[in-house]
Amino acid sequence: MEEVNRRRCAPLACVGRCERHCGMDASKTFYESCTWNGLTYRPLTTRMDKRNLYKCGDGICQPTEVCGEKNDSLSCKDDCGTCG
Repeated sequence: MEEVNRRRCAPLACVGRCERHCGMDASKTFYESCTWNGLTYRPLTTRMDKRNLYKCGDGICQPTEVCGEKNDSLSCKDDCGTCG
């Protein structure tokens, strides 16, 4: 299997709220397309149970959270503390 060139195929990245970048389908239930930096993409739509969502500030350092200086999409100081 050919190795993926990570520079050409970057991972998912947070670009803000979906409603700023995406348009809804006719049923207003799902996003139909999203545009970022002039390119239009098909959105990945998932449904999750709220009990399975981790939230920074809930007092538990979850597997998706890491130490850092702030509480943002990259780190959760409140739950995981500072690094080092």
